[in-house]
Amino acid sequence: MDKPHLNVSAAIIFNEARNRILITRRNPGGLHGNLWEFPGGKIEAGETPAECLKREILEELGVEIYDLVPYETIHHEYAPFIITLHTFSCLIAEGSPHPLGCRELRWIEITALKDYPFPEADEKIVSRLLEDFTPEARKLPLSDTLDLHTFQPREVKDLVKNYLAQCHEAGFTQVRIIHGKGTGTLKRIVHGILESSPHVLSYSTAPETAGGWGATIVKLVKP
Repeated sequence: MDKPHLNVSAAIIFNEARNRILITRRNPGGLHGNLWEFPGGKIEAGETPAECLKREILEELGVEIYDLVPYETIHHEYAPFIITLHTFSCLIAEGSPHPLGCRELRWIEITALKDYPFPEADEKIVSRLLEDFTPEARKLPLSDTLDLHTFQPREVKDLVKNYLAQCHEAGFTQVRIIHGKGTGTLKRIVHGILESSPHVLSYSTAPETAGGWGATIVKLVKP
């Protein structure tokens, strides 16, 4: 007999400084009672994973989220069922979350995730986050896209300057910088750097298919 297949969305909610993540503790009982998890829930018929997540976070924590960016999709088989877990990094629009549908919640540093017990599917997300936030993993990747979501605001200026210099030296003629929508502060910081960079020919808001006003397309001067 085939096992039931659950499609679930979960939120990796960062604080504004992007140095802490919100985790919630499940209520007692059931397969994963009292374990910690990334908040979210089952995707209902007709919902996209992102729509599900916005609904679940409002119901479970009493806040709205925004700036959702797909992070990782995990497939995991438990004894009674199979789960596909869609995760998104995001921010809270306003207000403070409350444990309306869970036992408790905590804001923790990312490196502290290893100290909390999670269900096996969530543990795969924990491993990815810990890998992404080690000093080695946070070295600047040389590709045509720079996603600033996992970096702290104080890192952005030097990060973007170094990224542009490396891409110019490597012969890139166009890159994309993902700064998110949010309040627009990070976008203004990025655009200020682009204005003064000797490596930048021009820049413009990305098309909707590439992030819309949450990202900027940068044309570089040929080396």
